[in-house]
Amino acid sequence: METVKPNELPEVFCKNLKAARMRAGLSQRALAGLIGSSPNSVVEWENGKASPSLTTVVRLAEALKLSPEMLLTNFGSEMLQPISA
Repeated sequence: METVKPNELPEVFCKNLKAARMRAGLSQRALAGLIGSSPNSVVEWENGKASPSLTTVVRLAEALKLSPEMLLTNFGSEMLQPISA
């Protein structure tokens, strides 16, 4: 697994969160409801304007049926790519 540098973590997380949410067929509002957060928080996390707590990352992963590492690593980025037809 490729290591993510600390300054790359927010970018990797943002991209992975959005890809995982879309792949799960969830709106930002629906995902927020599943984890007990506001839709604005999900928007901010996906846009890199804010970072969730570790507890929230775990809740996000559970809601998206992923391991937290899938949201936090480059390996997750590779696995969450759209499936080609």
